[in-house]
Amino acid sequence: MPSFACRSGSGGALGAAHSAGWLVTLLAPLLAIGAAPASAAAPDHPLAPHRAVYDLSVSRVEASVSILSITGTLVYEIEGSWCDGYTVTTTFQIVTVDREGQSTRTGLRASTFETLSPPEFSFLNQTVTDTADELLVQGQATGTPAGTVVELEKPVGAHLELPRAVFPSQHAHLLLDAGAEGERVLEAPMFDGGGAADEVFDTTTVIGPGTTGLPGATDRETRAFGSLPGAADMPSYAVSISYFRQDAQAGEPLPEQVIGFRLLGNGVVYAASFDYGQYALGGRLTELRVDPVPECPAE
Repeated sequence: MPSFACRSGSGGALGAAHSAGWLVTLLAPLLAIGAAPASAAAPDHPLAPHRAVYDLSVSRVEASVSILSITGTLVYEIEGSWCDGYTVTTTFQIVTVDREGQSTRTGLRASTFETLSPPEFSFLNQTVTDTADELLVQGQATGTPAGTVVELEKPVGAHLELPRAVFPSQHAHLLLDAGAEGERVLEAPMFDGGGAADEVFDTTTVIGPGTTGLPGATDRETRAFGSLPGAADMPSYAVSISYFRQDAQAGEPLPEQVIGFRLLGNGVVYAASFDYGQYALGGRLTELRVDPVPECPAE
């Protein structure tokens, strides 16, 4: 699901742990989120708690980049509900081999908890490589009428006041609603706690029409969907999310990265891609477990 597409991590291959024709500018929802409403309306398309495993491999490398191969595994888990909040855990294990044959192992574990009302988001990113000490980035962010307030705890304490933004699960709900309503482009600033957790990114999401039959799924992905009855009858959307720095120079800025995937209406993702300009990764679903959506109290 789109929160799967957050930029959690330190960039490069691990930045992949980071999530659509007429234009939809979601100013009204953003203002509502920033104002921290007393209660959140039930979403039309709730996110299904699930655990998904993806095989990662390099799909494109420019000659100027000293990368021979990248292989690894991504495990994505989401629990909770729109009324109680979402807990998301993303675990990457990646091996990068350069053109001299030297390999580097990198591990990333990103854990977040987000409530929709009030809009609050806590995050903990742990990165370990063969060549460096463990890096921890931890903090909490709150949506306010004036913007996004971030309290960093690690690696050093800091108080940040950033522009207004949505958090990942809220963005996921907006994306699913836009796709179901036939909208094709969604623009929204997003804070996801990735990198140094010190900036809001502008995102442009392009959403294709809903199509049944699991288009683009490999045989292995189709087998993984055997654990989700009726998956082939569910509409899925081709999604591409471009992330832009807000401090980019005027003109036509290039995105920092572009993440693509097929998105089912319950938030399950397959056929993923992560494009960083000079190289790109592909992610294919290999295992899937989907749990029932928890019931929330009637409004």
